[in-house]
Amino acid sequence: TAAIEVSPSGKRIRLRATLPTPEGVWKQRLISTDLGYPWGIEQARKLAEQLSKDAELHRIGLEPFPFDRWFEGASICGDDEDQAVCGLEAVRLPEQWWSQQRRRGESAAVSWATDYASPLKPLLPLPRVDRNMLKAPVESKAVGSRSRRRASIAAVAVARALGMGPEAVASLKELGKGYSPQKDAAPRDLPTDQVIVQVIDALPADWQWMAGICATYGTRPHEALMSADVLANGLIAIGRTVGAQLGVALRRFGAPFEAYDLRHAWGVRAIHHPQISPSLAAKSLGHFLLVHTSLYQRWFDSASMASLVAQM
Repeated sequence: TAAIEVSPSGKRIRLRATLPTPEGVWKQRLISTDLGYPWGIEQARKLAEQLSKDAELHRIGLEPFPFDRWFEGASICGDDEDQAVCGLEAVRLPEQWWSQQRRRGESAAVSWATDYASPLKPLLPLPRVDRNMLKAPVESKAVGSRSRRRASIAAVAVARALGMGPEAVASLKELGKGYSPQKDAAPRDLPTDQVIVQVIDALPADWQWMAGICATYGTRPHEALMSADVLANGLIAIGRTVGAQLGVALRRFGAPFEAYDLRHAWGVRAIHHPQISPSLAAKSLGHFLLVHTSLYQRWFDSASMASLVAQM
């Protein structure tokens, strides 16, 4: 009977059994698979049953042992039927796999919901999801778009969690190629500080707080704070965060700009502030310095230069 065990790295499942060799000698053999632990346990169990069956049929002389199936460089990862799960499981299973890959901060739940659960939502009602169906959420997005790249990353997480193997992972990654942050960062008409203040003053109190935090600290809309305290040193202690409802509220009250423009306006405002270095601004916004400069230097035109010189 074939046994199931986990590789020393703890990331892959392998099979161990007494099997024949081409020379006719039976001995303990170890077979590596592309199934991840723990999500590949069920697929590994089916593979172990098949391996035991193949060995027994050969032992009693009914069938030759299929060495090409189990050895000679074959990638053992089960067939598509074994790897298929329902849509609900396809979204649920990768979350624990994802959280175990590295230490996650307090924003992990928000990041999972935005970057993974949301792109995978179309899979939820499906009775069966295999590697081919994982392509659908990716291919439904425009080629080269940020949403397509995000869907690709989410689909890759499913493929890895279910142990679908390197070929499936590579094909899903390929579908998401072509996106560059600079494509989404073309200069836009950002609101002036005066317009921002006027809009915030006209909002209800709770929305004033949220919009004000975005404008003052450059937070992302989904990081907008509903409950927080400003400390004596000027930093803030977060009590509770909400999602992207700020954008809905701004549209409802007729704001002439998008919620994310508050963050962009902070990034551009930081360029004008001589005490805020590019590296500090990047860190405050949660960017790498290269990403920060490539995004916000686009708004720094001749008029901005003249304004900065006037302040010096």
